[in-house]
Amino acid sequence: IFKLKNYQLIDSKNNFSKISIKDEFNLIFFDLDPKFIPKKLVFFLKKISSFKAKLVSIDGLMNFTSILDLIFIPSFNLKLKKNYKSKAKIVYGWDSYIINNKKKKNWKIGNTILVLTGGGDIDGLGKSWPKLFEKILPIGTKIIWVSGPFAKKINTPNNKRIYFKEYRAPKNLNNLINRANYAVTYYGVSFFELLYANIPTVTFPAKKHKNKLNRELNLIKSFNLSEVATDKNQAIKLLMKLIKDNKRASNISTNARIMLKVSGLNKLEREIKKLI
Repeated sequence: IFKLKNYQLIDSKNNFSKISIKDEFNLIFFDLDPKFIPKKLVFFLKKISSFKAKLVSIDGLMNFTSILDLIFIPSFNLKLKKNYKSKAKIVYGWDSYIINNKKKKNWKIGNTILVLTGGGDIDGLGKSWPKLFEKILPIGTKIIWVSGPFAKKINTPNNKRIYFKEYRAPKNLNNLINRANYAVTYYGVSFFELLYANIPTVTFPAKKHKNKLNRELNLIKSFNLSEVATDKNQAIKLLMKLIKDNKRASNISTNARIMLKVSGLNKLEREIKKLI
């Protein structure tokens, strides 16, 4: 996004009460997992609060809104109280997802289905779906199956009724997304990558996350951005309907294009430029 003349990287595992940093930067950027905030971070934030640098956080540090200048949340589902006061500007929304895919294409009818199973395929899709696809999908269907690094070995179809190719932890998921005509995926970050690429998609929650994702999934369903299934079994049924309904698939793709007009990377760039 920017040409860097000088920068310093700080590992979140460091003791933040002892970190040395000079007051010579325009921007200090925090990209920390909200679940693992360093214990001594507050000391570091207080120390640099008087610096000339603008302080920006991605996806968290909501407890430090009085110190930070910008908090960028990759979510459309942020709940803030009506009278919530914050020194930091808080930015979120449908177009706030950090997606690095420059290709937005018009949806086309086709026979390629992308299946994303997450880092570990926690509901075991690889055990049953490949053989099931072999039986129920139209002859000649192309399946691009993406397994994460922690997924178990899948039961690969062994006849030639459909084309089936597995990619294990691919380095460039965007290339596979851009080849797809339809997709089915666990609900997560990759789902929004599919939306941004305008791919008609079926999404569903992993079993253990089902209850806490109800609100988000219901909102997605209400905006007609995707087919939303309650579990992996219903996901198959919705996928079969979707690939037979070109009008429905086209509407989903169009709605996604309207809702996710720009990548969160572009939005983040604009917000940082306003600061500095």
